[in-house]
Amino acid sequence: MARAPVCAVIVLLSIWGLNHGGGASSPPKTENYAQPAPNVALNGISTQSSTNSYFGNAQNAIDGSMAANYLRSQCSYTKKESEPWWMVDLKAPHRVMSVAITNRVLECCRERLFGAEIRIGNNPSNGGKLNARCGVISSIESGETLSFSCKGMVGQYVTVTIPGREEHLVMCEVQVFGFPVDGSEDVAVPKDLKTPNGAPNVAPKGIAQQSSLYNMYGEPKNAIDGSLDSNYLYIQCAGTSEQKDPWWMVDLKSKYKIFTVAITNRGDCCAEKINGGEIRIGNSGEKGGTKNPICGVITSMGNGQTLAFECDGMVGQYVTIHIPGAERSLTICEVQVFGLPSDDADVQGPTGGGKSFVILYP
Repeated sequence: MARAPVCAVIVLLSIWGLNHGGGASSPPKTENYAQPAPNVALNGISTQSSTNSYFGNAQNAIDGSMAANYLRSQCSYTKKESEPWWMVDLKAPHRVMSVAITNRVLECCRERLFGAEIRIGNNPSNGGKLNARCGVISSIESGETLSFSCKGMVGQYVTVTIPGREEHLVMCEVQVFGFPVDGSEDVAVPKDLKTPNGAPNVAPKGIAQQSSLYNMYGEPKNAIDGSLDSNYLYIQCAGTSEQKDPWWMVDLKSKYKIFTVAITNRGDCCAEKINGGEIRIGNSGEKGGTKNPICGVITSMGNGQTLAFECDGMVGQYVTIHIPGAERSLTICEVQVFGLPSDDADVQGPTGGGKSFVILYP
């Protein structure tokens, strides 16, 4: 009788261990923390003022992936036209906490998004361009993701538009974190939006660590690779061994004022394993940052779901996900940390749009 290769047996045992190991402890009380917001754009319907080619469909910008290669149908793309727009219909009014936009990976064309406005409201006419403004993309790098704190603006439609010039509008992902509301809620624009010009995802430039390593698939750096893919067995997630008080931490290398932390759960199984996880932010890296102040608590998440936690400008060099008291493995597939250097976080750029730019490429 033929024997199975040893490596195959090891892989099967590894899969079994991740799927079956670890009991769950009761999650901590969360009444003092803000409710995390899911990415509601995924269930929406997107349209745009025009479509440049079959690569650039509007729906590509809400496909749940931050992959940013237009030629692989990963981005939306309009024709070059006056004041182009892209809009997602959330199907019902939502209270929008933040909007995150991912630029195309192509250094020559990063400036195409400069001056773009994010608008939120209940009026779909003219692509939603007449709705209230949450923020303006004053600058964005190639492949970069910026988050804009909209602080509960209410609307069914989220629009990105470039006012005042002729341009292509290209975006590779738009994440809209919010909650459904009834139509009677106030639609006034908050007076103290935290990041009118956007905070970048600073996690990919950090150094990730964790309390232990389950196997070669689950290295800590996998959770800051800039991908929302969530299959552990495809080396897309970080994973610890089964242990008490597991943690994962990213060292941002300097202090940041952190507005939002978005976490993507494992998608291929075991969604409940992250239940009870605490998001901690502070300046101590001791014990994986598990003693730093808490931004929020994960009560539950679906398979592959991304939840955004509003941290309201907490300052710290370290961001930690920690499951206190539990005897289990911790698996995380992406951690986006949207923040600004603490010395510069109170300095706001221009909030107006419509500035002219000289673009030298076709």
